[in-house]
Amino acid sequence: MILIAGASGNIGRELVAQMNENGTAARALVRDASKHADLESALVEVVEGDLSQPASLQNALSGCERAFLVSSMDENQVELQGNFIEACQHAGIEYVVKVSSLGANPRSPVTVSKWHGETEKQMQDSGMKWTHLRPAYFMQNALSWAENIKRDSSFAWPLGEAKVSWIHARDIASVAHRVLESDDYFGQTLNVTGGEVLSGIETAQVFSEVLGREIRAVHVSLDEYHASLLSAGVPVAVADALKQLHGVLAQGHGAIVTDAVEKTTTRKPLTFAQFVQENAARF
Repeated sequence: MILIAGASGNIGRELVAQMNENGTAARALVRDASKHADLESALVEVVEGDLSQPASLQNALSGCERAFLVSSMDENQVELQGNFIEACQHAGIEYVVKVSSLGANPRSPVTVSKWHGETEKQMQDSGMKWTHLRPAYFMQNALSWAENIKRDSSFAWPLGEAKVSWIHARDIASVAHRVLESDDYFGQTLNVTGGEVLSGIETAQVFSEVLGREIRAVHVSLDEYHASLLSAGVPVAVADALKQLHGVLAQGHGAIVTDAVEKTTTRKPLTFAQFVQENAARF
């Protein structure tokens, strides 16, 4: 039995779907089961638990051997994910797969990398078996542009001339599914990227070709990007961390391609064009 923490998110939902398709028994951990009944199936049991309330995790973990950990960015992320790791230790979980971040390091000056690096170290010191997945830039991030693309045929690009490696949440989930069911990846860190790197202009070209109309990338400053996050209700600490991360990406540090998806799943990663096509109605 595998527990999926973060089952209602982009990666978690994809992982639940793949476990259903492949006949893998799992538990989907959510804060409110009544809001996520769609995750329930003959193979997947929806259970309640909250990373901020460690006692709530014990029943969910009982009887599980392996666990998957992903959570949304939060200024208390290290504490919240640490609670989950400690709960796994107490429950006798043998193996945890964590979604981390490219460049994760507990001594990193980049806040997001530091947060993930601290949790990676806690997991490595826990005595449990572990695998870290460090994905590139999520294609699902582009869904936040949907209204602007519909209204103005444009999106804001805060990375200057830099390119990034896009990765579909489905591919991250596919890698996670493979490593969760295998003993071959204990103690490994996998940088999980797509198969292409794109600039803002190239990303706009993909949108234009798939949607059949001209889509423009509008370059914005990091300060403008930060202001847009705050106006959208993103907490200050998270907005600050994202601004800093995008400053690093704007220097070209996100333009890497690995073969992790192909090596673990035996298929090529999905392209950005495929992502736009499957979400065309939203754009």
